[in-house]
Amino acid sequence: MTKRYIPLALAFLATPLAAHDQKKELLSEPSAGDYAAAQGAIAPVIDHLEKGDPKAAVDLISSGSKIFASKTNELNVLVSKVSTMYDIYGPVEKCVAIERDHASELRVKFAYLCQHREFLVRWDFTLDHVPGRWIVSNFRFSDTY
Repeated sequence: MTKRYIPLALAFLATPLAAHDQKKELLSEPSAGDYAAAQGAIAPVIDHLEKGDPKAAVDLISSGSKIFASKTNELNVLVSKVSTMYDIYGPVEKCVAIERDHASELRVKFAYLCQHREFLVRWDFTLDHVPGRWIVSNFRFSDTY
C-alpha cells in the first residue's frame, strides 16, 4: 500500500524545487545613483578610446585596482590588441551605451558600441563598488557579438 504513495510523495517534493528554479529574485539592486557613478567611472575610458589613445584607456581602466595594475605583461598585451583593432578598423568615431545590467548593488555591467571608420566594436565593462569608489574589474571587446 505504501509503495503507491512513493511516486506521489516524490512528485510533491520535487514541485517546490522546480518552481524555485524557474524564478530568480534579485534582492540587492543598484540605485540610479549607483548606475550614474559607475558609468562616470567609464566615461574617461570612453573619451580616451574616442581620442585614439588605447594605452591611456587601458591605463585608466587598470589604475582603479592595485591587483589589476600589477598585471603589467597582460596589460601590455591588451594595449597591443586594442591598437591592432584601431589599425584594422580605423579610429573610433563615437561610442554609445547600449546595455546595462547588474549582479547586485555592488556589481554593475555596461556595454558600449563603438563606431570605427570601418566597423563596430562592442566593449563590455564590469564595475565593482569597493569602499568609496567604483572600479573596472573586468572588460572585454569584440568585433563578433
